[in-house]
Amino acid sequence: MTKMTVKPGVYIASNMEIAVTKKYTLIFLTKDRALTTFLVRSLDGQCIHAVKTEQKQEGLSVEYLLTGQGGMNYVKGKGFLEYRGRQAVELIWKEESVRCFFPLLGEEFTAEVAEYLTEESLVPKSMDATAENLSECLNQWHLGVYELAKIYRNKSFFEGIILNTPKHMYIYKAREGGQIYIRAARYQCNQKGIAFNQNYRQFYEAGRPESAHHVAVKDNRVSMGELEINTSCFVPDTCNLDQNTFYWSVRNYTRNLITLNGCNGELYYWSPGKQAVN
Repeated sequence: MTKMTVKPGVYIASNMEIAVTKKYTLIFLTKDRALTTFLVRSLDGQCIHAVKTEQKQEGLSVEYLLTGQGGMNYVKGKGFLEYRGRQAVELIWKEESVRCFFPLLGEEFTAEVAEYLTEESLVPKSMDATAENLSECLNQWHLGVYELAKIYRNKSFFEGIILNTPKHMYIYKAREGGQIYIRAARYQCNQKGIAFNQNYRQFYEAGRPESAHHVAVKDNRVSMGELEINTSCFVPDTCNLDQNTFYWSVRNYTRNLITLNGCNGELYYWSPGKQAVN
């Protein structure tokens, strides 16, 4: 495998988004009516997880490769067998951009830098919440990379990661026999809460295949810019949706915990150094 040396950061093109950290790299790639996402090792691009959703006449098809599932690998769809133990992508950094070559697809793209990431920029800041600094706490408390793993029948299942940067929020969560939930979003914080807009999303539940859906923005270069929000859309005691932007309003807060009104009646909890979504 080719060793990769890419500056950690978020890189964006019209059809893709890449988030590079020291250990993990997330990739979102669209082509025609398909959205393919990869979780790979930043060292060499070796595939950890890969999920492809494609809108077809009969509905949304779902294929995947999931490794580290209780000591086993699982494949759904013949096309994903070849990713097992292989380099899914080769990234080459060039001034303010990254060249992305997908060996098994035989395709190459270039993405421009949207946000550089340093170890310091991903360290969650510890500060007490007050009426004056809720916006800063919401932005700073959840920064970082969080590994997701579950113990099931005494076996460890590596689900993926949560990555929160100062400008973007990512979740890559996938478990065989369970749920696949993957998304990329821009977000903005203020004293009233958090607004976030998803440009990519994949959802699938093994027990409810009819619930499968995906979201893929037509031109992902919109994610280069700052998310514009309407503060009047923060509605107390509820989650609000306006023009594809979700508004999670502050329900209450203490010195080290902010409770937000999430979607479908759920509550989201923000605390220093903790991921936002359980």
